[in-house]
Amino acid sequence: MLYGRLNLASVSLGIHQALLEETVRFVAHRRHGDSELRREPTVKQKLGKMNASLITARVLAYHASHMLDEGVPCDAYLMNAKLQNVEFSLDSARTAMEVHAAHGLSADGRLERLVRDAYHIYAPAGTSDIQRLRLAEAAMEAPPHRSDWSELLAGELRSSAAALRAA
Repeated sequence: MLYGRLNLASVSLGIHQALLEETVRFVAHRRHGDSELRREPTVKQKLGKMNASLITARVLAYHASHMLDEGVPCDAYLMNAKLQNVEFSLDSARTAMEVHAAHGLSADGRLERLVRDAYHIYAPAGTSDIQRLRLAEAAMEAPPHRSDWSELLAGELRSSAAALRAA
């Protein structure tokens, strides 16, 4: 579970990036009436929202990864990274479908595949509801009552990192 959540957060991050890139590519070549679709204020708002959530998702995943690399207890950060990355990528998938409209429904199109992929990341390692329950438990429990998996592995990670630096 420890590395699984970070892995799923990373996969969601990649899907999210691909959704934004595909949507930017789509609007660059489409017109709405007399104007280019990429110039429409509503489309710009949607792209801005997708990009803002992508940046936030990336920071969350990178921070959790850094904490894990440093051997710092970080289970809640890993859960949150998975939760937020999945939620943000699903939200961006819906937004991309709004921008693409009927063009996004094509079974041979890239967007349709990305939307399906985003939904496949939802359940492994716990749905968003499960992640929120676990985050609530982490917030309510005092450290002596339960050890994070990341805390249990922290000593091993630190000794491995020290051995690599010495080599």
